Amino acid sequence: MGEAIARALDRLWVRIALSVLILASLVPHPSDTLSDLVFLAIFGVELALRVIAFVKAPRAHEREAGATRRRFWAGLALVVDFIALMTFVPWAALTGIAEARWLRLLRLLRMLLLVGYWAPVLKDTWQVLTRHDRMRQVTLLGIIVGLLAFAGATVLSHIPVDGTDFDGDAHIDADDRHFWPRLWWAFRQVQDPGNMVTDPGEIAVVVVSLLLTVAGLFVVSFLIGLATDIVRELVALARNRPPNWKGHTVLVHATPGMPRLLAELMGYYERLFRRPLFVVADQAEEPPAELRSGELARVRWRQIDVRGQGLTRVSDVASARRVVVLAKPDAPFPDAHAAATVLDVREANARAWVVVEVLEPNNVAAARVAGGARTVIVSTEKLLGIWALAAIRRPEQIALAWEILATRGGSEIYTCFFDADGLDGPGVPWRPAAGAFAGLVDAALASAPGGRHERKRRHAAAVIPIGVVYGDEAAQGGAHEDGEAVIAPARIEARPVRALIAIGDDFKRVEALAHALHGGVRVPGTEAPQVVGAPRLAEVAPIVRPRRVLVCGFRPGTVVVCAGLLAEGSQTAITLVMRHEESVRQAAQAFREHGLGEARGVCFAGRFEAVGVAREGEPPSGFRWVPREGEGGGEVRLVRADWSSERTLSGLEAGVAHVGSYDLVLMMGAHLPEYDGRNAIACLKIADLARVARERFTAGSRVVVGVADRELGRRLEESFARATRSGGPALTVLPTEDLRALFVFQSIVVPGWEAIFLELLGPGGMGLMRVPLAEPAAEHAWRFAELAASLAERGVLFALELTDGRHLVAPSPRAGPWREAEIAAVWMVAREP
Repeated sequence: MGEAIARALDRLWVRIALSVLILASLVPHPSDTLSDLVFLAIFGVELALRVIAFVKAPRAHEREAGATRRRFWAGLALVVDFIALMTFVPWAALTGIAEARWLRLLRLLRMLLLVGYWAPVLKDTWQVLTRHDRMRQVTLLGIIVGLLAFAGATVLSHIPVDGTDFDGDAHIDADDRHFWPRLWWAFRQVQDPGNMVTDPGEIAVVVVSLLLTVAGLFVVSFLIGLATDIVRELVALARNRPPNWKGHTVLVHATPGMPRLLAELMGYYERLFRRPLFVVADQAEEPPAELRSGELARVRWRQIDVRGQGLTRVSDVASARRVVVLAKPDAPFPDAHAAATVLDVREANARAWVVVEVLEPNNVAAARVAGGARTVIVSTEKLLGIWALAAIRRPEQIALAWEILATRGGSEIYTCFFDADGLDGPGVPWRPAAGAFAGLVDAALASAPGGRHERKRRHAAAVIPIGVVYGDEAAQGGAHEDGEAVIAPARIEARPVRALIAIGDDFKRVEALAHALHGGVRVPGTEAPQVVGAPRLAEVAPIVRPRRVLVCGFRPGTVVVCAGLLAEGSQTAITLVMRHEESVRQAAQAFREHGLGEARGVCFAGRFEAVGVAREGEPPSGFRWVPREGEGGGEVRLVRADWSSERTLSGLEAGVAHVGSYDLVLMMGAHLPEYDGRNAIACLKIADLARVARERFTAGSRVVVGVADRELGRRLEESFARATRSGGPALTVLPTEDLRALFVFQSIVVPGWEAIFLELLGPGGMGLMRVPLAEPAAEHAWRFAELAASLAERGVLFALELTDGRHLVAPSPRAGPWREAEIAAVWMVAREP
């Protein structure tokens, strides 16, 4: 309580208001009992709050240097303030004794409070002015001014200038012949050019005045430059002053996708009607342009050094609710740097949620140990590889996946934990009775949240359960990954459920459904609903399995894509082209470490085995996929070449065939600007090769390219489409930095989101399935709840795709009805065929 009061009193607008009131109370005015009572009430409340803050102040840091001294002066200030406050008591009206007006002089003691209110500013000013080099500059400036004035007065004292009024009294008398009036006159010529002599009667005085004035101009210029430096340093100190917030979010290290991440977080907070409080700590002195305008201008920017020293001081990490540590792009070892930052954060704050971005999947365990409890690890490279794999295998998934997994608009996937500490859950797992999962879906649709009136309920979006997270007693309140996430099961088991996974347009609605289930509220549909009839569905589009793949460039997510492609086809052959020997070594190390443990990454039930090893210490020429069961799979060949060279794309480099002979060309890119440029050049050259030699390209060939710059990717798509209009490969652009930012965003707002993402977009298991309608009946119409019940045996219906191209994700159960002729396809969470 005391800390909260002190924090409130330290707000800028509070300090300004109190400072104005103090100055207003000191203005001399006739005795007015009413005004004195008003000031007494205001300053009395303020004093009472300050006393409470002083008494209730935390004692955890009293051993720090100067803590006892600061507390003594704070107590003394309260005593002085009380004495000054007593002068506002109308003693004359209370006692009948005439008030001694001199007592009002004691009110001047409240001027000391102004020093206390603005102590940080005064302290910064004193530190800047008393710094050794600054003191030398100020001292030198004062000495120069004094010497100039002294020299001018001395010259005037030795020459006959009796006709000049030096003391400015409009009379020429004996006083004008004294040294001190002439010294003061010379000083005024130096510091103020407006004092220059206007009467040229005595030429000697004019010359001295001119010389002093010109010298004064140089002194003033020097003073202006010195003041500019001082103000600049004061602004820098003020900008790095702690924001004095509590319960805020701190983001460490600015990445190219950070503006997108902040925009998503702000949108999410606005939907929850919460005040967004964000602090970004980075090495750069100035924030990027995106953080200087619009809603992102509210973000506080703080500068830290390369190691991250000063992070806990300038960003109030100790009182933060959440700390997000992003992978530092230009660090030699980003994951090690992130782990070191997490250790610093945990030393200052053991209760905050810490979200850590890790690039190498094999470093997840180390980051988790560094963070301990209440830590969320986001392996963005692994997730980026899964996203690219989904864009290759089932390209129809990407548009809808982007909407429900990676945006803040419309409906999204949420998890509501019943037992996780700090997530406002009931505190203990939900213990359901065994039953059909379709019954839970039907119950949620039947009790869709909305207004009390049917008219309002018809427009309320649905909350569609798509899975649960099981956990035993030992996992209660533990980390998210301790549970067992099950997506779209046939039945709910009678064992503790830690979380509900659902699709909805607002977390509050998902939370309301979870609390209703946990509270034992009876809902219909304990068994699968019985529905007569169902629309006829066509076959799901087959999985795209490229056999010849050219991968250009390496990043950690590349290994995930290669493993996913090789795990599904023993005949798949991948050629990985890299420009530098160091990249080849990094790739070889990543392939060796992949699949060492399922807990450390996605291994797709297999591992890589090196082939073609030359001499010890040199990287192998390739890797063979070895599944855990069955025979060996395809291979990855490592080739060193420049993939942006037309010679390489034309198949003239050893180990690389003509680009048109590959089913898939994958360029994952990286955060470095070099990759965007090379990938763009390579794509444009492929488009030109397709334009002049279309027959050399395999039917159905595709180019998937990762680009960090979203606008560059958009323009690249347009140019590629114009060049290949007559035929050629199709281009898919992956905005890699936007995806990284959105992966982190979803991991922040949706606990356990990574496991859900891997299940829905990863190969095998449950996934987002687009199922077209076969021979739609023009007369038959469906409401969403009826259609979901009729397709319950196939999976969980969560969206409709209409013939006009619109996607309706989790619409109101009572929306519609839609005729089958209006529905192009249904989207379901179902098992991948």
